[in-house]
Amino acid sequence: MEKKYPGIKHSFDIWHVAKNLAKKINQAGQQKGNESLLHWAKDIVNHFWYCAQEANGSEERFIGKWRGLLHHVTGVHQWALADVDNVTGCTHGALDSDKEYMEAGSPSHKALAKIVLETRFLNNTKYFVNFRHTGMLETINNHQLMYAAKRFAYSYPVYKSRCMLAALDYQQHKDRPVKLNKKGEQIYHRRYSKRTSTWSAFPEKRSKEYNYIPTIIADIVDRRLKDTQPMARKIPLLADDPRHIASTIAAMPPPPTKKLVEEHKSRFTEMSMETV
Repeated sequence: MEKKYPGIKHSFDIWHVAKNLAKKINQAGQQKGNESLLHWAKDIVNHFWYCAQEANGSEERFIGKWRGLLHHVTGVHQWALADVDNVTGCTHGALDSDKEYMEAGSPSHKALAKIVLETRFLNNTKYFVNFRHTGMLETINNHQLMYAAKRFAYSYPVYKSRCMLAALDYQQHKDRPVKLNKKGEQIYHRRYSKRTSTWSAFPEKRSKEYNYIPTIIADIVDRRLKDTQPMARKIPLLADDPRHIASTIAAMPPPPTKKLVEEHKSRFTEMSMETV
């Protein structure tokens, strides 16, 4: 793909890279002597996201910040010699975490260094620095499933209408503010992840208002009042209706129902004779 389309900038989905990174850390942490690596797993993955976002297209900036992780986990936040891109220290402020640091040169630290400095991983840096991921698209798809669940079958007009309602809901409420308590502080709620077996806190947003629903209802009533045709009339298929292509998803035309019934009866008769 890269050779065929050299003018196109190729990128990996950061979410998948982070997932693979977490898998490597968890596998290394299962080995004897590397237990402390598991306590840092979430922070390491978060640091990868941070490096990819802050790189802004620069491979040197990504590598400089990424390698700095090996200093941070040992409690060293400033170092004398710059590695890459003149990075000589962490950019975070004061830390109030009581997380236990690794000992430099310990088995856990060496295992982390093997992951961080892996040649194949660093060679793929150019696919990370554009910070491309499908998180927003996944959010929209999950939201759409609330209106058009996969376990139900819909006709095309119904499915199209449900998708439109899902799009309206998403666009109207995606930027709503978070909830605040009486002190003006953000309200958080807990969420458990079965994949990582951990609890996480997320800010709770204000409840949805659906102010657009009365407008839609009023428009439906207005259109009906102005319609001169009866409701029971036959409506032709729209030009973009997929039923113009095929009425079913079957790869072959259906046989007559009478033939299917006869085959079903004959199979039942054969099974009865075999049982006797």
